[in-house]
Amino acid sequence: MTESPARAPALILFDLGGVVVQQSGVETLHEWMQYRFTTPEIWHYWTHSREIHAFECGKLSATEFASAVIRDLKLPVSEDVFLREFASWPVGLFEGAHRDILSMNSFVKTACYTNTNELHWPRLVGEFGVNELFSHVYASHETGITKPSQQAFHLVLRDTGLQPEDVVFVDDNLVNIQSARDTGLHALHVQGWDEAKRALSSVLPAFF
Repeated sequence: MTESPARAPALILFDLGGVVVQQSGVETLHEWMQYRFTTPEIWHYWTHSREIHAFECGKLSATEFASAVIRDLKLPVSEDVFLREFASWPVGLFEGAHRDILSMNSFVKTACYTNTNELHWPRLVGEFGVNELFSHVYASHETGITKPSQQAFHLVLRDTGLQPEDVVFVDDNLVNIQSARDTGLHALHVQGWDEAKRALSSVLPAFF
């Protein structure tokens, strides 16, 4: 976390997974790989794989994505099994997130920018209703841009007409946090909704 911004924010920009939405999946990968890799090693692979990046940009099919991950991690499962499990990784909203964000909208505009894909997005919208929570919703497989690229933040700024200092960004990934700060946004590194609320209390004291 960093010190509070110099002025009240005009927009709170949320990541979804790990901040607003609970995720599973890492433990499944551990079991399939018989714990050959540590959790940080899995995330390093996930954030650096060209195929995963292409899938989250909407440029690779789900089958091609599954084939690449199975190959790279030497997973003992078929593409169908992998994709069925993968589709279930978003678990639901963290407790209180839906209520708090709806209430927050009375004080400040909110938006989300998530690295996601064609399998998770229908569940995030249809089951979890994330598109109803935010004034602006950005999904990487639709924009063609994934975080931590600064292009993602510039897209938000152009679309909203705001300056970087007007935006507070909340994410669980330090690489994304650093990119946001390099773009000029105020950024809060958190894990889960409870931490997000505590961090946001410094920039939205009237709400919290």
